[in-house]
Amino acid sequence: MDQHLEEIDRRIAELRTTRTALRDLAHRAAETDPETCTEDGICTIFTPQRPTPGPATAGG
Repeated sequence: MDQHLEEIDRRIAELRTTRTALRDLAHRAAETDPETCTEDGICTIFTPQRPTPGPATAGG
């Protein structure tokens, strides 16, 4: 029984991760201008976003 519960917990964690990713895609899709999608490229909603670099920190 414990093994099944652990499997269910792992699956729930996977589903939560998937839900978060889909929400992010939906949000990006709602804000994306179709003009930014080119014929020879992948639409920007499917291109992973890179974090915006912040200011350099002192003492590195």
